[in-house]
Amino acid sequence: MKYIFNFSMVFLPAERSLSILNNKEIEISLSAPATRLLLELIKYKGTTVTREALLKNVWEDYGFSGSNSNLNSYISEIRKAFIQLGYSEKIIITIPKQGVKLEANIETLVKQPPLACASALSEWVPAGEVNEANEANEANEANEANEANEANEANEANEANEVVLSQSALKSIDKGKKRRYINAIDSVLIALLLIGCIIALVKQQQNLAINVQPADIEPLFRIKKCNIFTIEDYDIYPKERTIKLALNEIEKEKINCNNTSYDLYFAKMLLNKENSLFSFLGICLKNEKGKQTYCKTRTDNNGKENN
Repeated sequence: MKYIFNFSMVFLPAERSLSILNNKEIEISLSAPATRLLLELIKYKGTTVTREALLKNVWEDYGFSGSNSNLNSYISEIRKAFIQLGYSEKIIITIPKQGVKLEANIETLVKQPPLACASALSEWVPAGEVNEANEANEANEANEANEANEANEANEANEANEVVLSQSALKSIDKGKKRRYINAIDSVLIALLLIGCIIALVKQQQNLAINVQPADIEPLFRIKKCNIFTIEDYDIYPKERTIKLALNEIEKEKINCNNTSYDLYFAKMLLNKENSLFSFLGICLKNEKGKQTYCKTRTDNNGKENN
């Protein structure tokens, strides 16, 4: 399991490490209690967890004796690791007399089994996509099984019909007519089989077809390590207001342009005649060579436009 904080920081529980995404040169090792504590906070992301619950789940359930002093010490260890990786904002927040809360955008990735055709970039995929892929595979297997059963039943029915027809023909027609009759049946079956194959291939191609419509983009502005582009077809505001709206979305998604390079694609569009607004933000991480390696999209229905 791999966790990505705010699209730029990687937490690997198995290796007990924190690092910058696509940059293993800067890696911070965590102690075992700090690793368990961070996992527990991720589990309840955005929710205040009481100190009693953390002491039980992180220490007592593992056979250790915990204390508030221990908890404070390992919270401090995690915060120092975040700061060393360039995160000055508070990700772990202490709520007085209540507990501790983790505030961050977190993507969960799982490692998929090695495939002969898989690339290095597809080694880690979002957990939700793995579940969707498994469900799709199960559905495909079920469809294939149903098609195989239907084909077997059809073959058995055809064979039974051929036997009945052949026996009847032997009693009523001579050998020459019987042979022509059997050949005609074979020709019909072959034609039906070819038609079925053609239909299956056409459906397969239709399922594989993806309609991709190109969009014209133009540079909007640059902030530190982030390049922000606007999508021309949906450019409904003056440039100054578009920049302000884009900055609001970047802050809302907690995108760290101080330490990490991104290409960001922003658009505000009207969905219908009632002036319902819709926000789009494409987030593409870039490596040291400036190549995009990981992209996500965020959408938001902002309600009605204020005239």
